Amino acid sequence: MVHPVCVHLRERVKAVLSQSGESIRWLSKQTNVDYQKLYRLESGDLRSLSFFDARRIARFVEPDRFKQILEEYFPEEVRDLTDSGFTQQDLDDRMEALEFLLSSELRYQVYLFASETPGVNREKIGLEYGRSGLKTLDELLAKQALKLGADGTFQGTLSVVANAPDTLIKRMAHLHVDMIDLADAGSLMRSFHRGVNKEGLRKAYNTIAQASHELCSILENPDYRGPDLMIFNLACGIVGEKGPS
Repeated sequence: MVHPVCVHLRERVKAVLSQSGESIRWLSKQTNVDYQKLYRLESGDLRSLSFFDARRIARFVEPDRFKQILEEYFPEEVRDLTDSGFTQQDLDDRMEALEFLLSSELRYQVYLFASETPGVNREKIGLEYGRSGLKTLDELLAKQALKLGADGTFQGTLSVVANAPDTLIKRMAHLHVDMIDLADAGSLMRSFHRGVNKEGLRKAYNTIAQASHELCSILENPDYRGPDLMIFNLACGIVGEKGPS
């Protein structure tokens, strides 16, 4: 089943490209949306779009109506963002900061060390990562990915980003996989693939949702805060059709 936002935006994308005489690659640069995704959208092969990718496309191809489009096709996501109190500019700034954060393994490592390890200050970051780490720290502060507390420690502002673009989530997952040392105690990795029916899908998703809820309750409990950084990644879903290589 094709998400109706894909049908709507496909027509607008085709119209914009026809009127401008430009290419899909040009549109990819204008919207910061992956070329392959736009190619599949324009050709009618794309079945779904994440909220943020749809937002980026709609803002460019229908700038006067993009808010109404999002409210029509992503009512829950729009409601979540409204409840968060973020303005459109806040949202743009957070996305820019998240993209900057995930563009470098060092940036992500410094961010995690500064935001997740209790008592870490500028001196400890310098000892851990040297001059390049301190330079990266200043960049993260300038992008407002980190905030400096009154006690000299840091707070991360991007620990939870609702409905982040799928390309960024995948990039974060790759960084996590590269950073984990499976030889360390407490580290593990599991990968499954299986053809299942609708009842199997329902049971699998319910099991994962329950485990995710219990895990979050542990991670959010202040009694369990400590110096050992653990990275968690969860990816599950139906395999979609692939576009052209």
